[in-house]
Amino acid sequence: MRLPWAGGRIKTLAVAGSRYYLFVSDNFVPGAARAPGHSKPITDTGGTVNKTELQEALASAANLSKADAARTIDALFGTGGVIAAELKKGGKVQITGFGSFVARQRAARTGRDPRTGNALQIAAATVPAFKAGQALKDALN
Repeated sequence: MRLPWAGGRIKTLAVAGSRYYLFVSDNFVPGAARAPGHSKPITDTGGTVNKTELQEALASAANLSKADAARTIDALFGTGGVIAAELKKGGKVQITGFGSFVARQRAARTGRDPRTGNALQIAAATVPAFKAGQALKDALN
């Protein structure tokens, strides 16, 4: 199904139950994407997933090229990406079912140099934080 209203970026709409999936690839194969909660693990060992493995998994699940998957991940999670830009403005990024990204203020505090034990002042900072959504918590248990 072609979506002319999407400006040529979104090529395919798939429906699985009550969920809709949008794909930017011309090579859509029905059933290629898995519904949330039914995804195949990226690693067999449950170890750490690096960016390359995440790109390959996204490319496979959404039937994208690896380059498109890499651009998608960078656009969302990169230092100049959508999430970082919104947090820098002081906003909050909420992805229902997954979680929320927020920027928190950390107050100045006194720390210790681990080598010498001397006290030193640590400046106040704005730090990113993530709070997992209930659906993500439920998926892990």
